[in-house]
Amino acid sequence: MEQTISGPCSFKAKTIFLYLFPSMRLTRLFKPLCIALIILPACQREVDPGFLRPANPNDSHDSIYLKQYTKLDTTLPSGSDTLLRSMISYDAQKRVIMISEYDFIFNELTVINYFYSGSDTLPYKTVMNYGDFISDYRDTSFFTYTNGIVSRDSTITFDITNNTFFDTRVKIFTPSGNNTYIQSRGYFGYPPITPSYQWNGAMLQTRVNGNLTRQDDTSTYNVKHSIRDHYEADYDNKINPLYRVTIHYPINDFEMQKNNITEEKAWDGPGVFQIHTKYNYIYRNDGYPLSVTETDVINGDKLKSVFTYTN
Repeated sequence: MEQTISGPCSFKAKTIFLYLFPSMRLTRLFKPLCIALIILPACQREVDPGFLRPANPNDSHDSIYLKQYTKLDTTLPSGSDTLLRSMISYDAQKRVIMISEYDFIFNELTVINYFYSGSDTLPYKTVMNYGDFISDYRDTSFFTYTNGIVSRDSTITFDITNNTFFDTRVKIFTPSGNNTYIQSRGYFGYPPITPSYQWNGAMLQTRVNGNLTRQDDTSTYNVKHSIRDHYEADYDNKINPLYRVTIHYPINDFEMQKNNITEEKAWDGPGVFQIHTKYNYIYRNDGYPLSVTETDVINGDKLKSVFTYTN
């Protein structure tokens, strides 16, 4: 899924867990410096041995809880084909308490910790630690929900390396029929009193069987909430294990719907696809996916993702 709230840059190889928060700061995935990431060396970090163990699609048992999500480049030889690996941890109530993702391309680690109030099943707060080749950062996000969907979030970003406040962002998502109206503001100063920027926008949406199948971003060019103006998606009728481990927003999250995405198209102008991806799954007997091959119809590139479940 290629999407962000602002800016044209993303990497298709990136796993989906870092798309959880539409209010997150423009990290290494999205910020304008992304072009520089292609040519500058990444900082070396210590790798948890757990990230180096290859996912085994046969070690899936019959659990419905995702333990590991691994993205592979099938054009590379075995042993050097891993692009990213995400590891999910749960508490005794089977609530997600941590997602750790290691990026083998840029040698970078991102860790998201989840916090709950009492026996609530939805987190009221997350703390995400991540870095780029310049600095390490910490995002602290707070969530308000309506019927299990985020209706408001706020995120404070702190530059750990330089021990300084970076910014604060607030977003409000208001349903309007089938559509979503978004109010957003951000603060570069501390304490956050007068907004440094603010804008409103609407997502015109269609849902089928609980899945987001169509979305038109009516925001103005410099404040887009998604990369492309128009998205369309198709789904199978099988259970998507990613749906259980993600925080649900009313916009954008096409790969995190109730069922598994089978095709995605996106464009800015009619008749010109900027994104066209097809997904082919191998399933367990009970319908849970073991792996998916993503084919970029535009350039022919293929990536494979492997789902590994808890014992």
